[in-house]
Amino acid sequence: MSVLGSPANGRIRALFRIILGLFLALFLYIAYLQTIAADGTAGRSENTRTAFEEFESPRGSILSSDGVVLAESVADGQGGFVRKYPLGSVAAHLVGYDSFRFGSTGVERARSAILSGISGGRLFDRFLRLGVPGDDSGRDVVLTIDSVLQQLAADQLGSRNGAVVMLRIDDGAILAAHSYPSFNPGQIDTELPNLRERTDAPLLNRAFQGLYTPGSTFKVITAASALDSGVATPDSTLSSPSVLTIEGGDITNHGRENCGDLSISEAFARSCNTAFAALGVEVGESALFETARSFGFERSMIDVLPTNPSRLPAGGVEDDLDLGWTSAGQGRTLASPLQMAIVAAVIAGDGRLASARLIESDLRGADSLIDRAVIPREIAEELQKMMERVVASGTGRAASVPGIRVAGKTGTAELADAADHAWFIGYAPATAPQVAVAVIVENGGSGGAVAAPIAGKLLEAAISR
Repeated sequence: MSVLGSPANGRIRALFRIILGLFLALFLYIAYLQTIAADGTAGRSENTRTAFEEFESPRGSILSSDGVVLAESVADGQGGFVRKYPLGSVAAHLVGYDSFRFGSTGVERARSAILSGISGGRLFDRFLRLGVPGDDSGRDVVLTIDSVLQQLAADQLGSRNGAVVMLRIDDGAILAAHSYPSFNPGQIDTELPNLRERTDAPLLNRAFQGLYTPGSTFKVITAASALDSGVATPDSTLSSPSVLTIEGGDITNHGRENCGDLSISEAFARSCNTAFAALGVEVGESALFETARSFGFERSMIDVLPTNPSRLPAGGVEDDLDLGWTSAGQGRTLASPLQMAIVAAVIAGDGRLASARLIESDLRGADSLIDRAVIPREIAEELQKMMERVVASGTGRAASVPGIRVAGKTGTAELADAADHAWFIGYAPATAPQVAVAVIVENGGSGGAVAAPIAGKLLEAAISR
């Protein structure tokens, strides 16, 4: 019997093949981590090697679209670099923080590979540069944020809990997105444990992750669905009693006002709940929810930072009473400020949706949403007239801007155990829309009295930029 053909040698060859396969798998996995997955692994909080490398070389800056520094690396005088945030809390939820102790969040995390200079091909870049002097600094990242509008959003919201989102309509660029309460990313190493303990959630990016009852701002979607499905026309007359009884339950207008018989446009301008509850029941759950989803409900609307998709009632509505309240913007529907800014932008953009984006020239992951028709142009044009009437003579008059026609919709989201949330969504100029905005002030009361003036100031400033 040949020694080479012995059973022992066969087992050795099999073992050798297994070991060789394991080494090959390990090599391929390492190559994957250092190339395809380099961008993702660079920003992970447990990646201490990246943190050590960044301490020894400057990380790229994060800039606003108008060139203002939002984050930068500064020499610490001991041969290393520290991260500084010149605007402090004003853009904290967008920029995030980069901490040796606690890792990174926001754009600091999402684009860490670019900022640290190790984007893609990290293993091979390091290998090729081994022993060769060179610049190990990272590259800059430019956001779509306008620093003036971002600061104004912070100033207008002040110390009131809530959020502001402003979009450029034609391309979805986010011009401002502020959330309060906020934090100072430059103090994160000492303050993070305290921030995590606070009950007012200062680390939560309310602009993208906050979910709120939309109140009457949802009537934009109800009206769009009714007009698009043919249930209503611009000439339809709606009945809006002070109380509408459906399946043994009552839907009421704000203050139990009797709006009487009125056009859909007037009911929209006066924000009559019972008219839109009845309209939504006639439209039906399927058509109403299909319209809401086409506007972006139940999907993430931006891929750079964490978001919470806006929600429709889980499992559908319970009955027509639930559907009626949902159609009026109450019930179990929840929406983010980003979502409602997009709703306003769709109407202003003649029914088309441009994906929201936060980073200049960065459309990754958003191709499926870019320039997508949501509702027919003729329906959007009718809604434009209705939203303009809200500001001209309805509940949104406080959003008016001298010399500029503004369109919008107020919302006063009623809560069972707390003061109402104040909403406003809108855009300007109404004649040639450029920017859309959403404002929410938590427990602020009337949307027309509290949120609309904030929106008006932001729209005025944006148009003059």
